[in-house]
Amino acid sequence: MQTYSAPEFAQNFSEIEKCVQKGQPIYLTNEGNCSMVVISLKIFEELTADVEDKLDEADFFAKNNSKRMTHEEVFGALRRNINV
Repeated sequence: MQTYSAPEFAQNFSEIEKCVQKGQPIYLTNEGNCSMVVISLKIFEELTADVEDKLDEADFFAKNNSKRMTHEEVFGALRRNINV
């Protein structure tokens, strides 16, 4: 795990950029605590690729279905699927 403070990030930007382009995340600290992660645009796009599509599906379903679920129904189902 590579960690840099904000000043170190600025001083080592080109080196950090090379690491990020190789797929390595870079952790940034603020007052000694990790506060951000820098990842490549490619990895970001891979992580978020289907989010907009899923939100569109949810909007379509909500417009065409009167069924509504409680917070517990939604997140309980997710927890059960994750903990299988």
